Amino acid sequence: KQMSQSIRVAIIGAGGAMGFPIAKNIAAAGYCTSVWNRTYNERMEELSRVENITAEKIIETAVENADVILSILAHDAAMDCVFTSGLLQKIQPNAVHVCCSTIAAATAVKFTEMHAKHQQQYVSCPVFGRPDAAAGKRLIAVRAG
Repeated sequence: KQMSQSIRVAIIGAGGAMGFPIAKNIAAAGYCTSVWNRTYNERMEELSRVENITAEKIIETAVENADVILSILAHDAAMDCVFTSGLLQKIQPNAVHVCCSTIAAATAVKFTEMHAKHQQQYVSCPVFGRPDAAAGKRLIAVRAG
């Protein structure tokens, strides 16, 4: 697999309806991309065959060398379940977590504080659009903090 960009990206929630096309587009742009999903489903199996993508079954392996972690999860509870303090210890200092999910402001503040304790950055950047818009690179992204 050819991986031309030096920025390493991890996509959490890549097996979902939105994460799947986002992962394919980021990899197609040439970024070294690791992907993870709570359920290793058919989409994850397909992603494992895409150039520039490494599909991981263990989340710690997906994030440990990432410069940018992009999460696209369903809701606050999913964020709480996935991004535990133990996982943050596996993410390198100075990494940036870009959360593309729509979550409560209080949850975003909590994650900002959690990441800061590990010398990491957290950015809220919810995306608007349907899966077909994601596949066509037509999502609207709003950087919120």
